[in-house]
Amino acid sequence: NDIASAGEFSIYYLIDKVEAFTEKLIGIAVTYNGNNSVYIDVNSHIAEEAFLQKFSDIFESPDIKKIGHDIKNFITYLKRKNIKFNGLSFDSMIAAYIIDPSRSTYTVSELSETYLNMPVESIELLAGKGKSFTPYGSMPYEKISVIAAQHSEIVIRLKEAFDRIIRENDQEELYYKIELPLVEVLSDMEYWGFKVNIDGLREFSHELEGKINSITEDIYNMAGEQFNINSPKQLGTILFEKLKLPALKKTKTGYSTNAEVLEQLSWQHDIVAKILEYRQLVKLKSTYVEGLINVVN
Repeated sequence: NDIASAGEFSIYYLIDKVEAFTEKLIGIAVTYNGNNSVYIDVNSHIAEEAFLQKFSDIFESPDIKKIGHDIKNFITYLKRKNIKFNGLSFDSMIAAYIIDPSRSTYTVSELSETYLNMPVESIELLAGKGKSFTPYGSMPYEKISVIAAQHSEIVIRLKEAFDRIIRENDQEELYYKIELPLVEVLSDMEYWGFKVNIDGLREFSHELEGKINSITEDIYNMAGEQFNINSPKQLGTILFEKLKLPALKKTKTGYSTNAEVLEQLSWQHDIVAKILEYRQLVKLKSTYVEGLINVVN
């Protein structure tokens, strides 16, 4: 009732990916009336169902405004629970991107330090990466409840700071009319997906594999030996030491064989055009053909 009557609140959610197409809501922190923060632990099926039942009307109400950080994933999660998310008024991650698109990461802790001069413990750092990664569901409640609540409070403060900067930059139309509504559109796209012809993709993958194998043999014949075409170091040795092509650019680890360099060299030796074609086909097969096949639900 307090949250509903506040008319606006912020959300910081914790979602674990269980499988390729299954996610589990672990907890959610909300902040309302400025600094009243609550962390709701939903790390069980019963708790999750109870939470959704209690909050569904709030999430669906367009009159109760919601502020989030990278809120798209939470909107998609609710869609899978047959709950429509209405009333999105601000997304601090999207705002940060509009203000500074050059950043590589947009975590709440980083943005808090940059724009608010307020250090806050990073939940991403706590989770870790690679072999040391810990899902939210395995973290101690006492720890994540405090950090999530802090993040939720920071999101409110970021909204105030970013809204001011957006207005100063004359980016209001870009943010409020284009980027913010796009969050819900992208969530819809992810939720619905699109149909693919799996047999057609596999057939195309086989066709690409044949072309890649053929071009690989051509490259080996032109080089006079077999080598790892995907290794910039080995490719650099073949092109610039064995075939004596001019080395246009060097890196810390050796010769540069990026697309710009190869394009400039393509008229000097037939092998260069073959390598460019090889890279295009490998990219097409791995990223787009195999990539699509691997994410078919």
